[in-house]
Amino acid sequence: MRTALLLAAHALCAALLGACSSGPEDSVPAPERNFEVDAGTELESRGSLMLKAKSLTESWLAVKSRTPRTVEIERRQAAIEGALRDFSERHRGVLLEILREGGAEVQRSSAALCLGFAVERREEVLETLIGVLESGSSDYVRSDVLVGLGTLGHPRTPLDPVMDVIERGKIDAAEPASFSMRARAAFCLLRTCAAGAGDPAIGDRIEARLVDRDEDVLVASQLARAAAGSAVRTSSSIPVLVALLDHPAPRVVTSAITSLAEMQALSAGTQLVGKLSDEDPSVRIATYAALRELYRRDEGSDPEAWKRFLASEYGAGSGT
Repeated sequence: MRTALLLAAHALCAALLGACSSGPEDSVPAPERNFEVDAGTELESRGSLMLKAKSLTESWLAVKSRTPRTVEIERRQAAIEGALRDFSERHRGVLLEILREGGAEVQRSSAALCLGFAVERREEVLETLIGVLESGSSDYVRSDVLVGLGTLGHPRTPLDPVMDVIERGKIDAAEPASFSMRARAAFCLLRTCAAGAGDPAIGDRIEARLVDRDEDVLVASQLARAAAGSAVRTSSSIPVLVALLDHPAPRVVTSAITSLAEMQALSAGTQLVGKLSDEDPSVRIATYAALRELYRRDEGSDPEAWKRFLASEYGAGSGT
């Protein structure tokens, strides 16, 4: 009995001594210790999140630039864009924070591209993207901001800083041309003008670049499409586009033809019929489609048939 009491006393003393000598780690309350673990997990997850963002955006850029376009490529692009929309909505707060904070450029660029697919709180996304475009960020980040803005397609996008890139930017002939700053700015302009952004002053600046025959064919072709935007059209838009029908680059010509059809430029009928005999098949195809859209009829691909129609309907062979 006495032995048992002595053993119990020793155990109690040991417990008391252990409690008195406990270190700081053991004294941290459980909730705080859990927070430390959660914080580390959050940092790890954020890095993984941006790796996924980079993978998605790189896949999208790759498939978007693939030519010729096929049904399979279009299907893959649509699937990637669906994944990007879902990703940008679920992680919009983190993406906005990364883009604003001025951290690693590769993460900010990926965030800018992802945010272009946002469907909620688009005003906040627009404000953030424009803020980065107008800031002192590197061209590496700003080029992806331009793509993000173009993909977002917000009708209230301020286009002056976008036009500044086109007008003052260096013409880059290096491949791939679609990754140059000016080409990305032109893409942004095209998409946002199509959404209703801009004003006649922007239209004047677009037309000036087209009249000067911009040396970058990709930029010129996208500007020709942007000129059809309802908010940027001016009284001289149609004549400027008609003048592009003799451009040496078929890509620019087809863009001008498509824009004339979109603008319902009946006055360009005679000039369009002349392109049915163009040596480039893409120009002939675009012209045929444009004439059918303009006049809501099909006279085939025979220029003479279209000339007879125009003569009977519009007198001298040109629309009004």
